[in-house]
Amino acid sequence: MDLHSPAPVSGAGSILTLLTTAAAAVERAVDTALAPFGLDQMSLALLEQLEQRPLSPAELALASGSPGSEVKATLPGLEARGYLGRSDTSAGRPAALALSDSGRR
Repeated sequence: MDLHSPAPVSGAGSILTLLTTAAAAVERAVDTALAPFGLDQMSLALLEQLEQRPLSPAELALASGSPGSEVKATLPGLEARGYLGRSDTSAGRPAALALSDSGRR
């Protein structure tokens, strides 16, 4: 081995394995923290986007980098829990989604 190459990780496993394990642990911790609020990571990501400004469902999908079908499947639950509402439509445009007061908390 030359001086410019790092030594291989031994014993605890590869760095990739360690990172994957850590990422999974973080995901579980986030899911556990969100569960009492009826939220998951997708819901939180959408609420964070709507914190900036009201968006149509299509704009929300684009802003969050999530597939439109997943966004549309998540929205009814957020509305039912009172986290967001829809503005009135005008000129044939889709209703914009906005955070409610409870969604801002």
